[in-house]
Amino acid sequence: MKDYAVLWPAGDEPDPAAVREGLRRALVRLEPAERRLFTLRFLYEWSSAEIGRELHLTPGAVDARVSRLRKKLRPLLEEQGLGMQEKEEKG
Repeated sequence: MKDYAVLWPAGDEPDPAAVREGLRRALVRLEPAERRLFTLRFLYEWSSAEIGRELHLTPGAVDARVSRLRKKLRPLLEEQGLGMQEKEEKG
């Protein structure tokens, strides 16, 4: 599964505090379970299997929830002047 990066408008040198604040404002609009999923997947970088064990879900159910989370998060980030882009796969 590919990871995503939070981005700011092209050509602008981001203020890390402003990026953090924009991300925080977007995340507070998520349900608590969605914030937990965001934390496990994108901050802790847990696999679907690891998240599934923690949340008592199948890896497929985790992937489906992550997909829905990305779709919900994208416009919330855009409202903050941020965006999401797939990262290059490591390897």
